[in-house]
Amino acid sequence: MGFAALCMIGRSVGLSPAVVVPYFLIFFLVALSVARLRAAKQLVEEGRRAEADAELNRALAFYREVGATTYVREGEALLAESA
Repeated sequence: MGFAALCMIGRSVGLSPAVVVPYFLIFFLVALSVARLRAAKQLVEEGRRAEADAELNRALAFYREVGATTYVREGEALLAESA
């Protein structure tokens, strides 16, 4: 879904783009970190440790910043597993 479509949906329920944009950015960052954690799991399974660690470190940086302790623990466990 594109930015213009999100703005249209927001307007249809009475929200301005100024309100929609922050939610879109939050959603994007969360989705990106989830994708990175999943990619890291797959890379660990494939024995591609360096690539897994790179994805994990990016995901963990976000999760630590927002205080997502469950995801931090999951990522750190995977990081230890890939070592």
